[in-house]
Amino acid sequence: PAPAVAAEMRAAHLFCLPSVRESGGAVLLEAMVNETPWIAHATGGVAQLGAFGQTYRSDAELRGLLADFSPDPARIARARDHAIGAHDIRATLHDIEAAARHAAAEPSAPPARTIAWLRALRGAWRGA
Repeated sequence: PAPAVAAEMRAAHLFCLPSVRESGGAVLLEAMVNETPWIAHATGGVAQLGAFGQTYRSDAELRGLLADFSPDPARIARARDHAIGAHDIRATLHDIEAAARHAAAEPSAPPARTIAWLRALRGAWRGA
């Protein structure tokens, strides 16, 4: 995120993502990198990150989590390490390539130009 946003996120006591429709994966990773504990509705990508924050499924659960919230330094450190180690740009490119390979194997494969673009992106990253 922009430096000012990152600074605000680092200064926050807690990041809460109450959306039931957005997966929140990217913004939760930003919180994790910035060592900000989080609580989010258990939906989409949030489920994959649940071990590094706190999730809820009802308003009552959210109220309980907020009432009892206390930062856990060990969880915050694990979350930061996970976000940096498992979700860097290389992992993202790997995931994109895997999705493109999977899509190419399907009858409704993406156009060749899409796969060519992904290969070029991979080559550019490796050359950097």
